[in-house]
Amino acid sequence: MPPGSARLAGVARSADGDAYRAGRLAAAEAASVVGRERAASLILLASGAHAGAAVAVASGAAELLPRANIVVASGSGIIVPEGETEGVSAVAALALTVPMTIAASHAAADARSVGIALGRTLEAPRARPVLLFVDPRVFHRDLLAAVHESSGGHMIVGGGTASRGTLAVAEAGQAPRAARAVAARLDGGVKMVVGTSAAVRVLTPYMRVTHMERGFVTHVDDRPALESLTDAVRGRNDRPLVFAAIAPAATGAVDRPMQCLVRSISGVDPARSAVHLGEEVTEGSQIAFAILDPTSARDGVEAMLRDLTRQLAGGVPVAGVYVDCAGRGRGLYGAPDVDVRSIRTRFPELPFAGLFSSFEIAPFDDVPRVHLYTGVLAILYAPS
Repeated sequence: MPPGSARLAGVARSADGDAYRAGRLAAAEAASVVGRERAASLILLASGAHAGAAVAVASGAAELLPRANIVVASGSGIIVPEGETEGVSAVAALALTVPMTIAASHAAADARSVGIALGRTLEAPRARPVLLFVDPRVFHRDLLAAVHESSGGHMIVGGGTASRGTLAVAEAGQAPRAARAVAARLDGGVKMVVGTSAAVRVLTPYMRVTHMERGFVTHVDDRPALESLTDAVRGRNDRPLVFAAIAPAATGAVDRPMQCLVRSISGVDPARSAVHLGEEVTEGSQIAFAILDPTSARDGVEAMLRDLTRQLAGGVPVAGVYVDCAGRGRGLYGAPDVDVRSIRTRFPELPFAGLFSSFEIAPFDDVPRVHLYTGVLAILYAPS
């Protein structure tokens, strides 16, 4: 990164036990990197007890930076370049000099209506980066599709909040308020590249779904699906939890095993020798059976980071947002900070903040989709 470019963004973390003070302290330190008068946007990520106090976190930051637009989301842990913090009360702050347009919903309306309202607020003539955080208790994939369609096709990255976590926004000059869904469009000419890495190892080759019935895959490559699943786990003594890995439809394959969409197997029907994967899988989809695997997850992150370097194509990285599944981190690797170290090695001067989410949102087949057990890294950059 060229000298001085890091001043477009600053990152900080506070573990103060009071949510208001933690928001204020994290905001103060992050904004000091870019200068408080230049901090136009602030993304705050809260964990532990602070995850349930998003309005208090926003209030602390808003008092310090009354002219900034502020978004607060919560996770089971937070992530900054210095490392991960899981299961404790803390706040991470990412301060940006670029402006941010906020859309928020508090309503209990149907998911599609909420998505349309969010998207219309963020509508712009050209695709721009958008962050979307949603309470999983009100989320439905129709909401995500509606935001994408009604906004004009923005690139969307984000995730679901922690269990019992909260969201909040504070627009410049206005009091902080709670929300159930928050979307933020990043303006100012910055662009975004996105990488994903699923924490799975495939047990089978990718197979074409040749017949489905009401969400059940009955045949893959014209063979009963349950037979293929049984063969995939035969001889294993560890009885692993098995998932389906879905390949991108555009290619029918994956460039690397972790570049896939992970879905849980929600049931089997021995009478039909069928496996239930839901309506997102259709006839013609390419699927493989897979298990969680820390080595594959680590290798996948390294491959993702190489892909992002190529995608930047000489652009100058400004800041990063890392949304990581709550099922990864220490619980997957047996040690903390594995992904963080990889990101810092590849992008040593990149200010980034992130959270451990209940689900992840990132592009797949050129539209935003929900991901599971996946690390999603979005890098904001200034085009060369």
